[in-house]
Amino acid sequence: MNIWPDCIPCILKMSLDIARDTLEEDGDIKSFFARVLALGPMKGDMWDITAPEIIRDIWQILEDKTGIKDPLHEKKRIQNNIALKVYPYAKESVNKSNEPFQEALKWSISGNFIDIMAGVNDIHRDDIIARVMGMELNDQAMEEFKKRIKKSKKVVYLCDNCGEIVFDRLFGETLRDTLGIDIVFVVRSVPVLNDATMEDAFYIGLNSVGEVMENGIKEPLPGLLLNKASKDLKRLIDDAGLVISKGGGNFDTLFNDDSLRGRVTFLLQAKCQPYTLLHGVKKGDLIVNNF
Repeated sequence: MNIWPDCIPCILKMSLDIARDTLEEDGDIKSFFARVLALGPMKGDMWDITAPEIIRDIWQILEDKTGIKDPLHEKKRIQNNIALKVYPYAKESVNKSNEPFQEALKWSISGNFIDIMAGVNDIHRDDIIARVMGMELNDQAMEEFKKRIKKSKKVVYLCDNCGEIVFDRLFGETLRDTLGIDIVFVVRSVPVLNDATMEDAFYIGLNSVGEVMENGIKEPLPGLLLNKASKDLKRLIDDAGLVISKGGGNFDTLFNDDSLRGRVTFLLQAKCQPYTLLHGVKKGDLIVNNF
């Protein structure tokens, strides 16, 4: 999905927030922001580009200014720890549910709410539980997704944010234990934003559920462009019965890829107006899009 006008102020705010977290001098923040504002998409000169590609370019500017590859490393660890505190409750709720698939899926998508990039820096365990319990899924889309999974012996699972990956682990455990599904989890090769890397995956135990691999993209891209992915991942996706794609970044970069039509399901939250209009939902709703 290429950018909408709504994306520009959103990306600018995110860039400023990151700059204030990582750059100490006001002059450095101003010079960083000046370089961001000089990018074509930020001036309205380029619309045939996805948000993750713009963020990649901004991240590279930030790396150039700071010399730091993973400036949000500690905040990502905080996100994971917040989710790990909730995990035992979430696991119990799935085990007790009459519909464990539905319950685990709801936790997996709702986990994206624990997102420092969306302004959630500190949230209490009980607030997360209350939020998830209040969410609903589209029954028709969920059942179609479940049918796709049952037909697939191997699933490629494209991960998104830290924190959220704790509940991807829970969903993966449910698929493995109830349906016998073999899962390969895919994380970023290069740190960017609060997206999960191999270090994060092992930290929260994702490797205890299935194989974990990097996407092979040697750029700080918060999404997946298949023409930049490793040969191993492209081969795996070609052979997989189903690709599960988590989050907005993966959605934006894969949504127009017709090679995946009929073989990918996007799981994300409607965090902005473009998503609400595109999917016909309300802001904050859980989205199951069987592409």
